[in-house]
Amino acid sequence: MTKHQANFDSNLLLEPSFADAIRAIENAGDETLSATQRQYWPTSLRKMAQYIGRPPELIAARIMSVRQKIRSLHPNMLGVNEKTFANHRANVKAALNWFSKAANFPKRGAPMSAAWRELYDLIEDVHIKRFLSPFFRFLSSAEVDPDEVDNTHVEAYFVMRDNCTFMEQKLFDRRLLARQWNEMAGKYHKWPKVLFPVPPILRPTDEVPEKDFPVSLMASVESYLGQLAKKHRSINGKQWQACKQSTITTRRREILTSVRVAVKCGVDLNALQSLTDLCQPEVVEKIIDYYWRKSGEIPNTYTIDLAGKFRSIAHLATDLDDVAQERLKEICEELETYRKNGGLTEKNMKVVRMVLETELWSQVVGLPGQLLADAVAVHNCSPKKAAHLAETAVAIRLLTVAPIRLSNLMSIKLEENLIRPGGPARTWNLVFPGYDVKNNVPLEFPLYQETSELLDTYLQIYRPQIMHGRNHDFLFPGLRYDNKSLKSLGARISKALNKRVGIVVTPHQFRHAAAAIILKNQPGNYELARRVLGHRNIQTTIRFYTGLGTLEANRQYGQMIVDMLPAKKRAG
Repeated sequence: MTKHQANFDSNLLLEPSFADAIRAIENAGDETLSATQRQYWPTSLRKMAQYIGRPPELIAARIMSVRQKIRSLHPNMLGVNEKTFANHRANVKAALNWFSKAANFPKRGAPMSAAWRELYDLIEDVHIKRFLSPFFRFLSSAEVDPDEVDNTHVEAYFVMRDNCTFMEQKLFDRRLLARQWNEMAGKYHKWPKVLFPVPPILRPTDEVPEKDFPVSLMASVESYLGQLAKKHRSINGKQWQACKQSTITTRRREILTSVRVAVKCGVDLNALQSLTDLCQPEVVEKIIDYYWRKSGEIPNTYTIDLAGKFRSIAHLATDLDDVAQERLKEICEELETYRKNGGLTEKNMKVVRMVLETELWSQVVGLPGQLLADAVAVHNCSPKKAAHLAETAVAIRLLTVAPIRLSNLMSIKLEENLIRPGGPARTWNLVFPGYDVKNNVPLEFPLYQETSELLDTYLQIYRPQIMHGRNHDFLFPGLRYDNKSLKSLGARISKALNKRVGIVVTPHQFRHAAAAIILKNQPGNYELARRVLGHRNIQTTIRFYTGLGTLEANRQYGQMIVDMLPAKKRAG
């Protein structure tokens, strides 16, 4: 084993770490650091390593290396006092600044050896210099000379980055390093002659493109989707209204994905000439088994629902015989035994507990005011940034006072969904007719003074900055299209909540938070929750949120027991 290979195995970081800084601080003399600094700085470094979730030995002792990661942490997310976290953060900064000067190492990482510096100075493109610099420093630390380098060092470099940095390592980065290295090798005669293999772009080799699907199958699919676009009857004879375009688009995607899964499972694509062929029980069983294996021992909701969709497709768009129809029914009934009977998932229950047990939701309610204040502060120097802050403030405020679905939020139009029944000087109302809502239940929310004033400020000052030259009535303008996409708006809301409050909450979970607030303040009032959330049937509300009533009842019972304790025990 060569010397540099030993270095790779024994020291992944290859530069001073938090652990090195801790030792240096604890061993510093009285003339260098005070007793207080020697006591508190190592404690803060250890604590910050704990917050980051890595051992001190694998965290580089450089401000530039950890700055972004520390900024991404939030005391609420860590369960610590805000002042305590601020103190640790200040101590870490002071400790690393002192250690950088004491150890005399570069702020951007390990020093570059003379041989690698010579190659680095050859590069004219500043972007390539910046990208290859960490690789050169890594090789310098491992004492690898340019004439020794090979692809194993590239692999070791990315192993180090995976373990010791906070940046996601992507195949693109490996491809870029190889291409840039190879480009420099062809340009400069002093460059090492070794060329790195460029990793291929990973594409799903077994995914059949839509253009290869049988023409008759696609005609059958389009015919079925056309039936969904009109009034139609379900298996039990109930008449359904025409499906929305979004539902039809989703169903089309599910069918085509099922075709690809069937091919993965060994079904000949040419044997699927129609939806009748796709809905044959033996084909459906292979597709369901594929998804069941992916979801684990218990099938997930998507798998359970998919079986029901196949049965619905078979009823509406195929000529399956009675025996096949009965087998599809049996498949559905078997999967239905695994369906969770009501209640929230654990992910959603975490949000509910946070609402019920902490004061964090008060911070969520107050966040739009903070975002607007930040927008005002940066408006003159960065008007678009200010506009996006104000836009996020409006989106979060609307979700807190009107817990609508994200699809409704992103489609809000002025004078159509946002109206002023009392005239220009009065407050706004948020209105959705039944045909715009998932379950055809019309919704209307009066927006009181504070929310209306926030909307007015956004509409008059900030929205024009992000209209991108278009003329439309959408409340949240998009970049490529008139309105913002679900993904874009949802990501912006979740990012603001994570950064400002330190919680992970999706826009849809505002609905669960609303139910928790209602049932906490008015236990058992499922009718109020039903109306606010726009459920068609109260049984839906009860099925989802019955556990919240139990939680509140148990809390009240626990308080009764606490009140029965002797005063001394309660004080203790």
